[in-house]
Amino acid sequence: MEARTEAESTSTRNSDLAILACQAAIELDNVILRRSTPRHAVRDLASKIREAVNVPDPALPSSLLDPNTTVALNRAIGGLTTLDELLERAQQVSERLLHVSSLTVASVGNEEWEELRRFCLALSRHAASLRQAPDERSHHPLRR
Repeated sequence: MEARTEAESTSTRNSDLAILACQAAIELDNVILRRSTPRHAVRDLASKIREAVNVPDPALPSSLLDPNTTVALNRAIGGLTTLDELLERAQQVSERLLHVSSLTVASVGNEEWEELRRFCLALSRHAASLRQAPDERSHHPLRR
């Protein structure tokens, strides 16, 4: 029963970038506080970012680059002017997240953990701001 619950929670974490980034920030915060916890959300977030930016040619209209994820990543990373810069930095961040998800607490300095936690918090905040609530969708004037 425990394994099923873990699989279901992983599925839920993968469904929403804002929630996943927030959970990753909590896991990184626990590491900073020297609490021994698994870092599943950190690993899942790294995979989600890598999948989002790993497209053959993002400049083509037929690319599968998700605009909301791209905008949230750009805002969270900040200071980037081109799509190529964004994709390169996002790939670097995903590699760093994947790397630290397998490390022990003592093997990385607090600055690295804190920087990644700040990124996860910013990504969570920006991804949440891009979601559109069901009531805020524009309504057609002829629809009830």
